[in-house]
Amino acid sequence: MERRGLFSLFYLLAMSSVAGQLEDVITQAKVVRALPGTDVTLVCSFPRSDHIYVTQVQWSRIDDNQLTRIAVYHPTYGIQYFKFPETAYNFSVSFSIGNCCSSDAKEASCSPGPNTFPECSQWALQLKNVSVSLSGQYECSLATYPFGTKAGKIQLIVQAEEEQHYVKEVQLNQTLEIPCLGNVTSENLSNYPLKWLVGENGRKEELVTKEPSSPEVYRNDNALYRERIHLGLNNALKIFPTKLSDDGRMFSCHVAYHPERTRKSSTTVRVLAYPEISASLQEGSAGTLQKPNISCVVRKAFPKPSLVWYVDREILRDQSGEMSVKQEDSQDSEGFYQLRSTLMLHGIHQAHKIFLCACLFSFLRNETWNVSSEEIFFSFDNKSNEVSIQAFSTVASEENRSVSLAPLDFTSRASLAPATATQGSGKNVKARPFPWPTAVAVLLLLCSFLIVLGIWKWCQYQKEIVDKVNE
Repeated sequence: MERRGLFSLFYLLAMSSVAGQLEDVITQAKVVRALPGTDVTLVCSFPRSDHIYVTQVQWSRIDDNQLTRIAVYHPTYGIQYFKFPETAYNFSVSFSIGNCCSSDAKEASCSPGPNTFPECSQWALQLKNVSVSLSGQYECSLATYPFGTKAGKIQLIVQAEEEQHYVKEVQLNQTLEIPCLGNVTSENLSNYPLKWLVGENGRKEELVTKEPSSPEVYRNDNALYRERIHLGLNNALKIFPTKLSDDGRMFSCHVAYHPERTRKSSTTVRVLAYPEISASLQEGSAGTLQKPNISCVVRKAFPKPSLVWYVDREILRDQSGEMSVKQEDSQDSEGFYQLRSTLMLHGIHQAHKIFLCACLFSFLRNETWNVSSEEIFFSFDNKSNEVSIQAFSTVASEENRSVSLAPLDFTSRASLAPATATQGSGKNVKARPFPWPTAVAVLLLLCSFLIVLGIWKWCQYQKEIVDKVNE
């Protein structure tokens, strides 16, 4: 009688110890995401114990609080499958014994302690070639002794990838190459049907289509791209030459992996046209105190840049009473922008100043493309109502800057020492460059003369040797 009482007490303690962990008995992922056309496995686990017995396991799907049985597993009688509404898709159920501390298990079951379960019974529901219609909530219910029915729920979400968006910049008249799917996959896309489309203002038009193991088919409806496009490596779209009309257009690549899974990527094109920029002095009236104006003209620019003036190699931020800026912008029939900015000098007290204008293009990643004009240096002498102006210029430059409106790097520019000077004139006088072509031509002529002379000397020497031998 005493032994029976001790056994009953031990059993109750064991049951209460296990019951304290019943909230962790079902260990599986709460949400499973899958792509259409792939295979999915839903796993439900239950800790193994000498005091708990699993008599039956059932997989079901819950739709609007209505339960639909998929399969029932019994340790003795095996597996019984039921008619699943999604009959077009294969499914199966399997049983295994694994470690409770797998990637799908809860951390509470894996923490060290006297009530930790080293092994779990696992029941897996395999769904093959899933479709979007299989999305929903699935339930794994277990009939246990002595704790009754326990259940766990898994939410299955079958959804195709969202469309990826990219931006690509290209210079005018260069080759534009747009990778399909943005090079996010190393998979060979030639195994799937795909097509390229071009869109603008919400309207899309097919450019080229390709089926597996078949040549691409180009659409001749679009005259703008009929002769300029072809498919490159791994079905990348190549466009040559690029035009201003390509700016702002969106090129999309669609790859059909599955009837319900079409991967899409869209690339918006930004075209950049390298501009022409020049600065010149507009001379004032001779013998007067009228100051000259400095004009800066930007031609063939795209997109529209911003124009900045530099005075003594510092950005002109505040237009004081000594100088002011007037700017006119226009766009020609081809779409290029033309900017004309005039720096008007009203009352300069400093004797010497250096002027330069630059146009700035904003790029992605906060980068700025800087194209600057030549530097203009002049001195102003306001004695006895006489104006003396000296103007010199250096070579124009282009730079890539990472910060907008940053000071230009003038350390690499040519010296400002004048080559010639003009009195009372506002013209630009360019320094005469060294005549490299003439120097190279003279050196080549001298080398040719030395080679001919050497050959003639060698022939004379050989002739003297032959004559001595004959004697």
